[in-house]
Amino acid sequence: MKSWFEVDPHGLAQILERKGNEFALFELIQNGWDEPGVTKVSVTLDYLGQNKSRLLVEDDAPDGFKELSHTFTLFANSAKKANPEQRGRFNLGEKLVLSISDEVIIRTGKGDIRFDAEGRHSLRNGQSVGSRIECLLGMTADECRVVESQMRKLISPEGIITVFNGAPLEPRRPLDQFSATLPTEIASDDGFLRRVNRETTVQVYFVRPGETATLYEMGIPVVETGDKWHYDIGQKVPLTMDRENVQPSFLKHVRVAVSQGYTVVHGGMMSSAAWQNAKTANASGQPAR
Repeated sequence: MKSWFEVDPHGLAQILERKGNEFALFELIQNGWDEPGVTKVSVTLDYLGQNKSRLLVEDDAPDGFKELSHTFTLFANSAKKANPEQRGRFNLGEKLVLSISDEVIIRTGKGDIRFDAEGRHSLRNGQSVGSRIECLLGMTADECRVVESQMRKLISPEGIITVFNGAPLEPRRPLDQFSATLPTEIASDDGFLRRVNRETTVQVYFVRPGETATLYEMGIPVVETGDKWHYDIGQKVPLTMDRENVQPSFLKHVRVAVSQGYTVVHGGMMSSAAWQNAKTANASGQPAR
C-alpha cells in the first residue's frame, strides 16, 4: 500500500456526534454558497420513519464540483484556502456527511457517484448544471426538528436565495456594517494556511427572541458569544480544526472593532415605542436606523 494511514468513517461520525448533525449540513450549504455563479441553494430534510431521514442539498452553480475526487478525499488541497472570502479550507464537508450516512448519491457536471454498503460506485452522468447531494441518514424526528431550528440561524449571502423545505430563509438585514482589520487565514504558495491581518467587513445583526448572540463566518454560525448582537465576519475566521471555537484574542479583536466602528443603541436610549419599531423592522428584514 502507498497510503500511510486510513480514516475510519465511524470514528469521524463519533467526532461529529458531539457537534450536532447541523454541522455537516452547514458544511454542504457553505460549499454551495462558495461556488462561482450560484444564485440558489435548496435544502430538503424529510423524516421517513424508523429513525431514517432523507437530506437533499442542491445548488445551481454553473460548473458544479471542480474535482469529483474531492467528495471522498479528506483534506485534499482546496483552492478555497487561498481566498479569504470563501468559507472552505479543509475539504471536509462531504466527508462529514458520508460518515453519518447510510447511502449518498452525488450528482454534478463532473460525474455522478454513489456511496453505499458495498462501497463507492460511478453512475451514469445526469446532472448538467449545479450539484445535487442526496443522503439517507440515521436521524430521528426530534433530531430533524433540531436541525430545522439551527437552519433558521443562517444568514444567507446577498444575491443567493437559500431555501429550506420549500420556504426561503427569512432575510436578515444588518443593523450596521463597518470595516475592520482582523486576523484571518490564507494559504500561501506552498498550500499551508497562514495567519495574517486583513481588512474586512463586519456586520452587526439584531438577536431575535430565543436566540443567543453568535459570531458568524460569512453567514455560518461559529460560536455563541452571549453578547448583545450577532457579529458576521466577512472573511475566514481563524478556527480550531474541528471548527468549534475561536481564540479568546480573536473575539476580543472583534469586540474592540465593534465598539470602535458601531455605536450600540441600548434600550434605555430609546422610547419603548421606538425600540419596538426598531426590533420589528429588523425582524421583518428591514434595517433599523
